Amino acid sequence: MKISHTRAIHWTFLLIALLGPAAAMAQEDTPLRIAIVDMERIVFESRAGQDLQSRLEGFRQSAQSELTAMQERAQDLQKRASEAAATPTGAGLAELRRELEEVGAQIQRRQEDLQREMERIQTQGLQQIESQLQPVFEQFQDEMNYDVIFNRVNSAIVKASDRVEITDEIVRRYNAASRQP
Repeated sequence: MKISHTRAIHWTFLLIALLGPAAAMAQEDTPLRIAIVDMERIVFESRAGQDLQSRLEGFRQSAQSELTAMQERAQDLQKRASEAAATPTGAGLAELRRELEEVGAQIQRRQEDLQREMERIQTQGLQQIESQLQPVFEQFQDEMNYDVIFNRVNSAIVKASDRVEITDEIVRRYNAASRQP
């Protein structure tokens, strides 16, 4: 499920508004430290991201070659069907049209299969990069004392310290408010 850009910004500002009370609840004198990271740029510029892009491009080229061969076969069948239609008897026309229809359906199915495979490769590659990045974010957060790291692309939290975690307090307050008439 994708969250719209506007909704993501809304939730980001809501979260930032809630960070002030979180800091007060933590009773620390240091201000909150917030960082922004551009995950798309990391994928584009990192070696792992470039490897993923190369794998995707290789797959795309292979898929395109396969589909081109199938489309050439369909064009050949179309030409043969046109030629058969021009004969007085129309010999074999029905069989060629049936075969052409079958090849068209095969092309459609193969395009869909290749698209799903491309998406699977991309998703798995991005998940692998994300899991490999977690220790990097954790180390950076510890070294630089950041409380929250946001992804610039979708305003999602990449990493947050316990200092800004307000879930327990919100649940407590929500439960207390729901008991009142």
